[in-house]
Amino acid sequence: EAIHAEDRRMCRAIGEAGRSLITPACGVLTHCNAGALAVSELGTATAPMYLAHDEGVEFRVYVGETRPLLQGSRLTAWELTQAGLDVTLIDFWPENIETIRKHGLELDGVTPEEKFTVTKAKTMHLTEMQDLSRQKPIDIAFVSMKSYDTEWATALITQYLAPDGYVVSLQNCMNEERIAGVV
Repeated sequence: EAIHAEDRRMCRAIGEAGRSLITPACGVLTHCNAGALAVSELGTATAPMYLAHDEGVEFRVYVGETRPLLQGSRLTAWELTQAGLDVTLIDFWPENIETIRKHGLELDGVTPEEKFTVTKAKTMHLTEMQDLSRQKPIDIAFVSMKSYDTEWATALITQYLAPDGYVVSLQNCMNEERIAGVV
């Protein structure tokens, strides 16, 4: 119980530290899963989003993934959509996006109540990310992925980042130099 309580406190502190970065109509990009299903309560990368949303701030969230099964992004997209946030799922596997567009995003949990399909999932294939250049730029990108994906994912999002935008590493301080080398 003490470990869980400490994790909840740390997630809330992360949320409070990052909350001011999320402004009305801003774009937020997060990669992989760092939400409540991965850690406690508010999650890490999702904590500032939950706090901003609870305060009535409206913003866009783009959720990306690097693995073929979309494990992290599916969970994050589901979590944030359930909370009422405007979420678009980005994937670099065309067959995943086409399947989701045709059949919805299927999620399967431990209990029957946890098995369902999201039929109106917003999706974007990696090649469609160029459409982001016609929208308001990404104001904040939370990087919370496996270390080996850090540099290429940061390079990918940099071109869509607002001139005064932020890239925030949530990877246990291991990749800040890699990210700084790209942005």
